[in-house]
Amino acid sequence: MSADAEGEEASREGQCIKDVVRSLINAKGTSSTQLQLAINSSLMQVAKKNFDFVTFAIFSALENEDADHQRLQLLRLLSQLLEQRDPRSLVVPRTLAKNMTRHLLSNPGQPSADVLCELAPMHPDLVLGEVLQGLSSDLPSFSLELLSQVAAASPATLKERLNEVLSKCFNLLQGCRVMDVRLLLLRTWCSLCTAIVSCLFPDASPLDAGHPCFSRHFAVAASPMRVRQTAADPDGRKTTQVISAVFALLMSSWTNWKDQNLRVAVVDTLGHLSLVIPKDQFLTNADALLEHIVFLLSRQGLASSSSPMPPFALMQGTCLALQACVDADRELLTIENTFQTLWSALFNAVVAGGPLQYLHGLGQEALQSQAELLRCMDVLAENFGTESLNFLLQKAKGHREERLAALLVLRQFAGSLLASGIVEGVQPLLSDTDAAVGIMLGELLVALSPRLAEVAASKQTQVNNLIGFVIRLTARAQVADTEHGYIPKFVSKGYSNNDAPSAEEVRKRAGSVLGQLAGDPRGSMNLALWPLLLKAMVNPSMLLGLPIICRCVTQMVQSERDAAEREDAPGGGVRQAFQNYGQSDMLLLWLL
Repeated sequence: MSADAEGEEASREGQCIKDVVRSLINAKGTSSTQLQLAINSSLMQVAKKNFDFVTFAIFSALENEDADHQRLQLLRLLSQLLEQRDPRSLVVPRTLAKNMTRHLLSNPGQPSADVLCELAPMHPDLVLGEVLQGLSSDLPSFSLELLSQVAAASPATLKERLNEVLSKCFNLLQGCRVMDVRLLLLRTWCSLCTAIVSCLFPDASPLDAGHPCFSRHFAVAASPMRVRQTAADPDGRKTTQVISAVFALLMSSWTNWKDQNLRVAVVDTLGHLSLVIPKDQFLTNADALLEHIVFLLSRQGLASSSSPMPPFALMQGTCLALQACVDADRELLTIENTFQTLWSALFNAVVAGGPLQYLHGLGQEALQSQAELLRCMDVLAENFGTESLNFLLQKAKGHREERLAALLVLRQFAGSLLASGIVEGVQPLLSDTDAAVGIMLGELLVALSPRLAEVAASKQTQVNNLIGFVIRLTARAQVADTEHGYIPKFVSKGYSNNDAPSAEEVRKRAGSVLGQLAGDPRGSMNLALWPLLLKAMVNPSMLLGLPIICRCVTQMVQSERDAAEREDAPGGGVRQAFQNYGQSDMLLLWLL
């Protein structure tokens, strides 16, 4: 075939592909959901060899589409195409990217922001230039939202114009009087703080604001900022000046802001800034910041009908501020009554919210808030372990809600070096007849299980007492006919004894705890479990719990058999237990 013929064939093939792409895009408007997915998949495959044309065709259809529903579908398709492009080296042509950016900025919304977040790493100067122009407009809201998302998703995009972006946002914060825009600005500054660290230290691990341990990761990643500021690095000097000015502005302004949402958002922003500003500036303002945090935590009305916990932004800002205190000078938390006041404020929030892990029907933010609240306590316990444990054990002697909240927090610390002190400290609660306390003690035992063998080496009696308590729960009888269903899952003020868990539910939960201990593949607790379970089996008062106990014994016997076959774990626990027990004949007769 001649060169001309080959060229003509390639031209016809290219035209055919273009016709197919246009037909597929046009068919989206009248297709079912299943067909839409098939069309999207086909376009993604075609884009692997014809990325520029498919991108251009989708954008052209978007420009000419008036129906909101069809525009939304095309935006989602465009975002998916850019996000999943293969290979990642594919880049939207600059002229097309410029047209797309301007068009999408004039049509604000999350779908448009998703597309622009994908465009930003390809053409950072172009997208940032348009965003900065948008910040100068009378309605900068969408540009702020977009900037916040870009800073969080691809912080390297800001690197070349970081100080320009920071200065622009600082000027906006100084002159802003609209509450909604102020809130957006505060949230944007949170994202900018993480972007600053990522830009100045590109070799550090990426920061994900949605990660459960973000506060800890951010504190670690931001710690070199102190060295950089001390060395007066010319590249970061301007950055330090701007963020210092923002911190000073917020510290002097928040007292004049009466709106509760603004005050909460300020704490989150100040928490982020605390880890990137100069150490001396933070030390000067730490007392005032902690005082503001305690004030907000103690305020009534922060919780809502959808979330009995303080707002997530408040808890995250508090956690970051505590990390900053530890990083700067941990003794800040011991001045006067600061430590006791902080613990009391945080603990009271737990009492008010209750153990949300077991609460049904709450939104994601409530669970995130409680997780962040417990992380605040983690920071205090890691640095002041003995003092924190003593505080919680003292609260465990208090009224019902305090006992339950103390057990919830102690469970958070069960895997730490405090495990031994926790096992010893909860012994008085083993005589508590409250069913909900019993259930929480069972949950605490599960959390302690990885360290129980280690603790048992020095506190065997206390460990046996705790396990024995849970075993006795398997035989708990119904206390009264009026007792009914309950959600053991939520214990807070207003929780009455009439709403206590049913005996059947207590037995079921206790059986679940014992099942987890018996099913431990390491078998570390078998030697402790065997004698306690065997004694319970021949105890007439444990008749109600016998099915559960027998299941645990069967599970442990099978586990030891498997270990013996594999020869990778110690066995003989049941044989040793029978020898130590000395009443194997009585046990067999009882079972028969």
